[in-house]
Amino acid sequence: MKTKITICALALLALVSVKATTPSTWSVVATGATTEKGEVAWGDFNNDGYLDLLQVSNNAFSLYMNNGNETFTDVASSKFPLPLPAGVGQAMTLFMDYNNDGNLDLIISGSVGGATVTTLYKNSGAPNYTFTVDTSNSLLGMRTGNDGDSHKFLSAVDYNNDGWVDLFMEGWCDALNTRVVTLYKNVGGTFVRQTTPVGGTADFEGMNGGSLHTGDINHDGFVDVITAGYSVSGNYTTSLYLNQGNGTFVKSAASFTGIEQGEVVLFDSNNDGWLDVFVAGVGYSGGWVWPGTLYLNNLDGTFTAMATGTNLPSGTQGYTAFSSGDVNNDGKTDLMVMLPNGENTAMYYNNGDNTFLKDVLPIPVRARAGSMDLADFNNDNKLDYFLFGYNDNLAWIGVFAKNTIDVANLAPSVPTNIQATNVNGKYTITWNNSTDDITPQNALRYNIYVQDQAGNVYAYSPANITTGRLKTGSQTLLYKNEIVLDLAPGQYTVGVQAVDQSNTASAFVTTSISITTKMENTIMSTVDVKSINKKIELQNNGSQNVQVALMSLSGQSLYKGICKAGSGMVIPTNLNQGVYLVKLSKDNTTQTVKVSVL
Repeated sequence: MKTKITICALALLALVSVKATTPSTWSVVATGATTEKGEVAWGDFNNDGYLDLLQVSNNAFSLYMNNGNETFTDVASSKFPLPLPAGVGQAMTLFMDYNNDGNLDLIISGSVGGATVTTLYKNSGAPNYTFTVDTSNSLLGMRTGNDGDSHKFLSAVDYNNDGWVDLFMEGWCDALNTRVVTLYKNVGGTFVRQTTPVGGTADFEGMNGGSLHTGDINHDGFVDVITAGYSVSGNYTTSLYLNQGNGTFVKSAASFTGIEQGEVVLFDSNNDGWLDVFVAGVGYSGGWVWPGTLYLNNLDGTFTAMATGTNLPSGTQGYTAFSSGDVNNDGKTDLMVMLPNGENTAMYYNNGDNTFLKDVLPIPVRARAGSMDLADFNNDNKLDYFLFGYNDNLAWIGVFAKNTIDVANLAPSVPTNIQATNVNGKYTITWNNSTDDITPQNALRYNIYVQDQAGNVYAYSPANITTGRLKTGSQTLLYKNEIVLDLAPGQYTVGVQAVDQSNTASAFVTTSISITTKMENTIMSTVDVKSINKKIELQNNGSQNVQVALMSLSGQSLYKGICKAGSGMVIPTNLNQGVYLVKLSKDNTTQTVKVSVL
């Protein structure tokens, strides 16, 4: 009898120790445009600490300002040039700060009036926070391919760690009459298309109809890119390109099922701090296939396909939206999926063993044939969402859904022991790992910002550097406690914060660094060049005078003078933000360096 009691007690203890996955509960707090076939993007465009929302579709163009009390006001007509677009079809949109002024700018790409258009809107900042079209940047017009395809074909991220956010694009381009995957490098606020980013000799393989996502797959501190869709070679293709850290990429040998009309999602499924890959969509390999496969990162450049048992959705025509994050505050990343059938939308809650619990959302907060995205819009450290599309029970809807689960979530601890080491003119920033009340330490992510003396701010993912609150709904973050920055000469404050799986962020810990460029040429080895307070300073530590010429990137002469031996000088020209050329000459020898003014 004692043995039986002991066995029963152990069995009961085992049952008690198993923590069941608990789905979140939801309530509608506000409504948006009732439409279909478009995209949404979260971003705090007016720097008030609350995430706002842009909604674009075939017949809607709305900017919902967050009032801070779980209500929203459509302010598009007062924030954008009139007349507003009647609609943007086959579209993608996202917020980013491309000019490092601390204000979120906006990019919208899609079909307007029958033509593919990509428009870059510059945010004026305080006090009005209005958007104007940046006509100085010319970007290829891009669209997804058709309205049934995935709309995730833009990604803004600093791929070369130089302090300026770059842009990846995928889709059908009318101007080139072909499928395109391309990279625009940000040079001081100007986007320059890179035509040979793969090995320095080739472009990415063009495709459309699938998705494009970025993230540090191999943990080397440089962001990689994974593309999916119907390619120029006539195949359904999923390709992973690994960043070499020198401005180029190499195609990985890793093999994934090729798809379109679906999405390839990067997320840390097993909380080991390495990005895994989920592929869902429509493919063809000797016959039609509808994959829904989770590939686990083996940490060595290879992946293991979880063939069955995950309970994640298989691909099928009509997939239009995925979003990921810790929805129920249990420290694991979940998936939100817009389904094509009568179920409309479901959460797939992560059980922690690479299996997922499917939970079809309540009727008032689900839809299909539209889009959605997770974000904490009321600052309670729980992921909410906005969703629009067709609801099989209610017709067309657009709803802001509040997460009402009764589980608290604290911000991670602030990183400690931030260090900056100068190696060959680049700074390696390191810090100690943070801890969190819910998210395991290995699964915490990190964000970094750099601020110059004039107050200009570059952030790996846009954030309020005072409060630490993230300024966009979807982020590309660091998955290791180290990054190498290739910054222009200047004096900077560098800040690091930790981010949990619910996108709740800690405050920043900061340090200071000073970067000078010393000419490598033996004649010029004693000349330092740096930018500070919108001017360029030189220090000539040599014994001979040096002739100095300042030029714009287009070759326009802005200044000529002499930096005397053994002394410093400031070029007496107030400069706008951007990249400039400083030409130094002595004894019939000339050397030119690029200097970024932030």
